[in-house]
Amino acid sequence: MYLIFSTILLMLALTLWLQAQETATLSGTIIEAESSETLIGATILVANYNLGTTTNEYGFYSLSVPKGEEITVEF
Repeated sequence: MYLIFSTILLMLALTLWLQAQETATLSGTIIEAESSETLIGATILVANYNLGTTTNEYGFYSLSVPKGEEITVEF
């Protein structure tokens, strides 16, 4: 009985660990190339997903992105 419980617990922990490895938090500040001013309200989107965010009043954003996916920035 102990062996079955230990095996199930190990499988659950491994599953949770693998799920945690599938995304990464991407964050940063979007700036305009010529003037070096931060872009307020720029949109950051994850291709092929219904995920996205916008920059705040300082041009900062943070977004959880599935690993290996492409992002786009629109303004």
